[in-house]
Amino acid sequence: MNHVMRNSFFKVLIMSAAVSMVSAQDKINLYSFYTPSHQIFKDKWFVATLKDEGLNVTINEYPQECATGKVFSAGWKHAMLRKVDMIIEAIESNWGTVFVYADIDIQFFKPISKLVVELIGDKDLVIQRDTPSGTVCAGFFACRGNQRTLSLWQGIRNYMIENNECSDQKTLNRLLRKGVGKENNRYKVVWDYLPADFLGGGTFTGSGWSPKKQLFVPSGIVLHHANWAIGNELKLAQLEYVRKKVQKRKP
Repeated sequence: MNHVMRNSFFKVLIMSAAVSMVSAQDKINLYSFYTPSHQIFKDKWFVATLKDEGLNVTINEYPQECATGKVFSAGWKHAMLRKVDMIIEAIESNWGTVFVYADIDIQFFKPISKLVVELIGDKDLVIQRDTPSGTVCAGFFACRGNQRTLSLWQGIRNYMIENNECSDQKTLNRLLRKGVGKENNRYKVVWDYLPADFLGGGTFTGSGWSPKKQLFVPSGIVLHHANWAIGNELKLAQLEYVRKKVQKRKP
């Protein structure tokens, strides 16, 4: 066996071992959080639609440090640092296995536990696409607990504090997004996008949504993240809009 064949052989073995390790998990741990301003999303949309026996779900309630609950308003940075700390703790608690993080303004249309295991394969991270140009969305991803992902999220936390940055997502894109499925970010994280069936409000548009705008909903939709809509009223309207489109397709 020449060195090229040998390297390919061992790479296949490593990939198989990674997939087997994930498959051996009894259940996937899923983490989310909310503040009192967003309890309606937790109760009516997130929990009410998350029907998946393959998940262990942890939803933390955090204090209302952002009075309005609107993105980038006063107190938003504190809430996002709590989120980053929760993700770091999840990485440490799921070392060597896969977990899911999901924002609370999400509704589910299919079970996700088996699907995310298939999609992550031997990678460190698979994440929702936020725009057609490839911006990643920190609102939904599957992640493997290891030193690479731990270093990434610790780097995100440090950058936010040192640069007074209130957006975990902007920071994630700054530190991670230098290529898809490649180890060319400084943390050597191997990552890829989730398919568009993991729908966000800007996945196909990259622009803000209002009830007057059409939003394409894939026929195989797995979940919907109500982003690109500022304020609870618009988010709730987008959730209703997508749900009605899906329901109209049912026989």
